[in-house]
Amino acid sequence: MDYQSIDGAGNRRSRRRLYDEQEELILEDNSNDVLEKKKEKLNRLFGVRPWSFKISRQEYIDPPDDYEKPPSKERGIVRPNTVLWVIFFGWWMSLFYILASVLLFISFVGIPYAKLCWRLKSYIFWPFGKYLVERIASVEEDTTLRTLPQSSFPRIPYLIWTIVFSIVIVPMSLISLALTWFFVVSIPMAKMNWKLLKILTFKPSTLEIKSMHDEEGSVLFCTYQAFNKNYLHYSVWGMNIVFFNLFPVVVIRTLIILIGVIMHVTSSDTHQTSMLNPVFQFFLDIVCSIPITFYIGQSISSIAAQTSYVIGAILNATFGSVTELTLYTLALNQGGLDDLILYSVTGGLLSDMLLLPGLSMICGGIKYKEQFFNPVAAGVSSLLLFVAVVGSFAPTVFYHTFGTFTQICHSCNITDLPSSNYSGFQCLECSTNIDLMRSDPKFLEAARYLIYFCSTLLPLAYLMGLLFTLKTHSHLFTQEEDGEEHGTPEWSLTHSVLLMLASVLMFGLLAEDIVSVVEDVLQTFGISTAFLGLTLIALTPAATELASAIKFALRNQIALSVEIGSASAVQISLIQMPVITGIASIFAASRGESPTFGLIFPLLSVFCVSFAVITFNYISADGKTNYFVGTALVLIYVILIASFWFIPDKVKDSDHDDHLSQAYYYYTKVG
Repeated sequence: MDYQSIDGAGNRRSRRRLYDEQEELILEDNSNDVLEKKKEKLNRLFGVRPWSFKISRQEYIDPPDDYEKPPSKERGIVRPNTVLWVIFFGWWMSLFYILASVLLFISFVGIPYAKLCWRLKSYIFWPFGKYLVERIASVEEDTTLRTLPQSSFPRIPYLIWTIVFSIVIVPMSLISLALTWFFVVSIPMAKMNWKLLKILTFKPSTLEIKSMHDEEGSVLFCTYQAFNKNYLHYSVWGMNIVFFNLFPVVVIRTLIILIGVIMHVTSSDTHQTSMLNPVFQFFLDIVCSIPITFYIGQSISSIAAQTSYVIGAILNATFGSVTELTLYTLALNQGGLDDLILYSVTGGLLSDMLLLPGLSMICGGIKYKEQFFNPVAAGVSSLLLFVAVVGSFAPTVFYHTFGTFTQICHSCNITDLPSSNYSGFQCLECSTNIDLMRSDPKFLEAARYLIYFCSTLLPLAYLMGLLFTLKTHSHLFTQEEDGEEHGTPEWSLTHSVLLMLASVLMFGLLAEDIVSVVEDVLQTFGISTAFLGLTLIALTPAATELASAIKFALRNQIALSVEIGSASAVQISLIQMPVITGIASIFAASRGESPTFGLIFPLLSVFCVSFAVITFNYISADGKTNYFVGTALVLIYVILIASFWFIPDKVKDSDHDDHLSQAYYYYTKVG
């Protein structure tokens, strides 16, 4: 921003208060925005994941200019953030100005510009407390640096300056500009780079650096800090600036994967490998997946607000789960990753019912002593969670009760028992094999059909919930809109649809790449498929939901934070699990095999999820929360996740329903 003068400290405080008042006024105006009100109503519907980000076009407000405010004498200018600027940017940028100064000095005719670069190297090394000023050139000044009409412009010195500036200064400035903009909090320094680059391009003769501001010229930039956290709240084209900055990274990464896929298909070499390390490749894909979930969520919310509640509910039920379903489908197609899917589903349910509301309650409880929500509205999702648990885990309980298990024992030793009349075999490593499900009559003739039956009923329960909240009892959840203002959407309907479809395609490429390197990641870190699925794979699609939940809690809207977790858990249980079961059956039929993937979970998963549902419903029935309740939920989540980490190694290496046991087979001594 261009400043003709720098206000005093009192005026700065006034500007901060004005900013806060303007921000509150905009939030108040949004309450009359039909689009935002429609989004708020969708947020409170059953099964719809609430979305905290704005979808209507917002007035742009600069954040409070704390980075401009002169520090107190006690604090001084030398701070950790200013020192970090010197360490990461200042020293190497100043070297480029020194190089440019030397080259211009050698040219002789460019000596005036060399002096300018020499002054700038000190400024760029430590710009804090200095004023970057654009002065008005006078006719009496030295004509070697003046910006004059073309007829009298010193062509040769300016030509030398242009060459050196383009080769040395411009690339360095653009790199610094891109990096400081990308990391968001350093945007003040990105502004400095941009203003400096512009004036050096068009009017280098007017640039001055002053330690004190006077009335001559206009101040282009002055900073006392390198970072400003307020920029984390910026939005660009309807996106939070963090996700906006990640968009080019996501696009480039998906294009690289697409090129690799095309080369693999067209090449006769079937063993082509990526040039990237598999572990680095895995984590890069995981990071790129997080902003894609934001783009999909923002698109769904924008489309729903511009159409109807029914379309919004349908989009939430379908595209709201598209990332998880895409990943699970590709894992099924590759084969051998059934455990990853089952444990990812378990991890998703645990995070939605324990971690997400727990962290939200902690953050909200720090700001507010207590937060309240409507237990009646929360009761719909709570009841459906019980239905989901019964429908999802009934096949598991049935098969573990009546299924045929052949026990395979290893390292059986004859040992004397405490009784003198008996000895026996002590088997320390006994397990059962899931492959027996392919030939087990109890599974093929009973459990499999129970799975199909439950998978059919679970989506019907979801539809009943939508009917209850949208039609017959909508008055319990929403209020009628009042006001006639029609907000302008940041994304049009066409843009939202295109971005949503493009995001789905990009995630499909990333998911394919993630699945292809899972085995390498497991071998590198020596962790089990169970733990990877429970943590990283399960938490990646929920990252933006966690951000939204915390954002709602900090606004004292804890009801929406709780609803995010319950809506996501309901979708996992009532939509994702039945759909992935159907897809697995289709894959098995196409291969001419008996389907073995279904709603058959490890008993530990059944216990953890059932306990999480009971805990979540107990909290929901109370109608109020605080940081203590949130801490308890997070601790329960950590304990349950840790129980999977300590699974014995033999079980980690076997299939999901293998059981390690210690068995004794007794026989009577002869004689």
